[in-house]
Amino acid sequence: MRKHKNRQKRGKKQRKIIIITACSLLLVMTVGYATMQTNLNINAKGNVVKKLL
Repeated sequence: MRKHKNRQKRGKKQRKIIIITACSLLLVMTVGYATMQTNLNINAKGNVVKKLL
């Protein structure tokens, strides 16, 4: 009886770890995809002065 309870606890722990790992992996993949799809646009205005030496 005692071995059966230990197996159930171990199984629940493993299931919990697998679910957390899968969610973490999904989150990392989503953030990575969003980062790769972002375009960085920089618009700048300024005066360019040519110095005569």
